[in-house]
Amino acid sequence: MSKKLVTCGKCGEYTPVVYRTKYLGSGIQHTYAVCQSCGDKVTVYYTDKELRQLLKRQEKTPYGPKKVALAETINNKMNELKERYG
Repeated sequence: MSKKLVTCGKCGEYTPVVYRTKYLGSGIQHTYAVCQSCGDKVTVYYTDKELRQLLKRQEKTPYGPKKVALAETINNKMNELKERYG
């Protein structure tokens, strides 16, 4: 099984992506990856209950205009949460 490798923004080393989730309260989840070389945390995204439901709906939606519109809504909501909690 192959693992996805990314370059760490802090130390520059390649590291496998290992996602972790921290619960911040009020239904907010912070999903991040940790560099295995230096331990730096990189935020992947923040979600709330509504956003997680939208993500599930997006998975089930066939490709087309509805999926594109849903992706745009999700992206906007993720950016709002990142500004608030990031």
